[in-house]
Amino acid sequence: MRKAYVPKKRVLLYGPPKSWKTSSLSTIPKGAKLHVIDADRQLGSLQQEWQRRGHADKNLDWTTLPTQSDDTGLVYEATRKALWQPPKGFDFYAVDTYTTVGILLTHAIVGIVDREYNQSNNADLAGNVQDLFWQYAAAVERLGAWLVVIMWERWVDVDDGLTDPADWRNKKKMLMPDAVGQAKTTIPGQCDFVFHVERGKSIVKGAGRSVSQSVAKFRTKGTPFIMASTLGFDGKLNDLEDANFATIISKLGLDWKTQQRRK
Repeated sequence: MRKAYVPKKRVLLYGPPKSWKTSSLSTIPKGAKLHVIDADRQLGSLQQEWQRRGHADKNLDWTTLPTQSDDTGLVYEATRKALWQPPKGFDFYAVDTYTTVGILLTHAIVGIVDREYNQSNNADLAGNVQDLFWQYAAAVERLGAWLVVIMWERWVDVDDGLTDPADWRNKKKMLMPDAVGQAKTTIPGQCDFVFHVERGKSIVKGAGRSVSQSVAKFRTKGTPFIMASTLGFDGKLNDLEDANFATIISKLGLDWKTQQRRK
């Protein structure tokens, strides 16, 4: 009998601005340690949620990329270094956001108003976006930890091969993670869990009455217009789950602790 499928513990989380993507990292299990590569410089909300949920301050660490610097060489080297080898001792690693990493490795770093130069060099740097993901993801996997790759969302034209693409009435668009070059297909393909962040409604009871409030949800199953998937775990999750990593990992029947902790 073949062994059960062992998933890559990689989550791609994407969605619109201010949809609670970063803050959702605060929902990892209590006692877990998190390291974040901070490219968007938006960790204030995560820190507040981290404390509000009772996590220990010592269990949250981050590396902030110098995106405000005019020294493009410094920005490139800091980005490459951060993605080359993650620090040891964490259960979860996150990149917030990989869309910004792609921007840094292409437009922001090249920064020369010369179309031919940009086209040739952006192509090379766009390849780095993919290569550095492979390096970072493999390093996290060797540590036995979870990787959460956060991206922005983007509407992408989809050619299904069934309609005339020249006819604008047949244009089909899909919400997909926003990445540069081949990374837009490579990174989702290397993550067993691709979740889209959406806003939903939840009923909260208290003080003798029920109140409807807006909450963040993870879409775990794709639709004709939204990319999402839970590879190998069909039926374990609802199509829309509350944005709670601890609950989702428990429902999947997976362990959140690193191999290092089990030694």
